[in-house]
Amino acid sequence: MKLNSFRIANSSQNKKVSLRGLYPLSPFLNHSCTPNTRNVFREDYSMSVYAAKDIEIGEEILTCYTGLLWCTPARRYQLFKTKEFWCKCARCEDRTELGTNLSALKCFNKDCVGILLPKSPLNLNIEWSCDNCSSIFPASKICTIQSVLGSIVGSLDLDGQFRLEPQLLARLANFVPYTNHIFIDIRLRLAQRLGFTGLKLNGGSVYLCQLSESRLALKESLSRGTLRTLAALGVGDAHLRGLLLYHLHAALAERARRSPDLFEDLKAEIESTIEQAYSILQGDISAPPDLELRRRYLGPGCDKPQEERFFILDV
Repeated sequence: MKLNSFRIANSSQNKKVSLRGLYPLSPFLNHSCTPNTRNVFREDYSMSVYAAKDIEIGEEILTCYTGLLWCTPARRYQLFKTKEFWCKCARCEDRTELGTNLSALKCFNKDCVGILLPKSPLNLNIEWSCDNCSSIFPASKICTIQSVLGSIVGSLDLDGQFRLEPQLLARLANFVPYTNHIFIDIRLRLAQRLGFTGLKLNGGSVYLCQLSESRLALKESLSRGTLRTLAALGVGDAHLRGLLLYHLHAALAERARRSPDLFEDLKAEIESTIEQAYSILQGDISAPPDLELRRRYLGPGCDKPQEERFFILDV
């Protein structure tokens, strides 16, 4: 059952409930780490499959069973453990992961500025080479470093603190470039949490309207950066893109609420981001609860005066 089932995203009321759904037609979809579809789960736990980008006549319809922003070793191992196959899709075959370098490590040579990538990503025991100095390192050393990195990341608590320990980030930066999936994951989680989950700072919860200007700008920057990585992977209107567009919209709308004079400059992007987010996330059980309200008042179809459009953001 686990091989062909899908994890159902939790609604905000049932965050601690873990659900998996088994759908009769879903086994006909093959996996790819760059899928061309997205899944939408309804309140009744039915699943609909939508094209995430244009699909040509005769082109295979593909889904994804793993994290889009995970690195190749992590994706392939997780697929083997849960679905019992080693993925060999085009992305897994590309050592740069379509130019994103999500798997990259920093070269171990002290004075080298290059990055390490596997010479042949589909071979678990293959050596890794530097793109700058051409040094070669055995897979065993790479595995050790990856285990250490996993332990460091496992100690992070983004919900319980805003400022990540500088020493911890410095340790990470010794081993991985900022394109690595670990930094991308930290950015993604912060982009989604800033202002929306009561992220704790100095013992209290900080919500969107309470974020400082610098942290609001950080939320916007993190959302934009992660969206660029998704675009490079070519996954189209994936569910994750919808969530990131929503959080980018939220940051832009909050800026305009605080500084009404900025509204005309930000209006087009405020409207387009919520419209795109709604198009992707509508009807999904994990969609933000105010998605439709934001689209109604801050989307392109609203003709109300500026002050009336932003009343939904007032506390």
